[in-house]
Amino acid sequence: MIPLDCLSCLDGLLWLRTQERAARKLKLAQSSVSRNAKRCCEVFGVSLEKMDKEYKLCGDFTLVNMERDVHQYYEWHTAQPLRIDGQQPVHPVLQQLDDDRWVFGNFDYTDLEHPLWLLRFGVVDVWILHGEQVPADHDHELASVPLLPDQRTEHLVVRRRYVDHGRFLSLRQSLSDLLATAMAASRTIGTDQRPSHGAPVRLKV
Repeated sequence: MIPLDCLSCLDGLLWLRTQERAARKLKLAQSSVSRNAKRCCEVFGVSLEKMDKEYKLCGDFTLVNMERDVHQYYEWHTAQPLRIDGQQPVHPVLQQLDDDRWVFGNFDYTDLEHPLWLLRFGVVDVWILHGEQVPADHDHELASVPLLPDQRTEHLVVRRRYVDHGRFLSLRQSLSDLLATAMAASRTIGTDQRPSHGAPVRLKV
């Protein structure tokens, strides 16, 4: 098993898409990120290429995915921070969770294919998805959970093996509370701005 920090550099590039962002999140020099990612590729017999502004792994992913599964299991079951990101347009309040147990991404993805790949292979741990295009119920790898029971546009997506994990359930509750509070405040503001029934409204002509 290679060091956790080494694989984190490779995954940081796949996730955050630039050395600068990965270095900032990992609190390392860009040269260290590049060196560790290169070492990972050599160990696992893969290559890292940049195509269409995305880093892509090329080659046989079998060994690196097995290694990542071990690392992800360790991170979920220890105090290691987990990785979370989201789709545009995610409700802004969901990006404001103050919890050092989670490392937040850039929330600037617009496509769905690459984020789901990141999730399936454990590069990121949880994805906040906006919209109704969610993984199917028969998807054996990913589970989608709505944040609010009466609101179907904001979901958390996670690997099924972690959907009942205490850390995921705690995250879901925290984000659900933030979203419910924000939506209630929005409705209150809308109500306050309506004219009262006793005050006639003159139409401008």
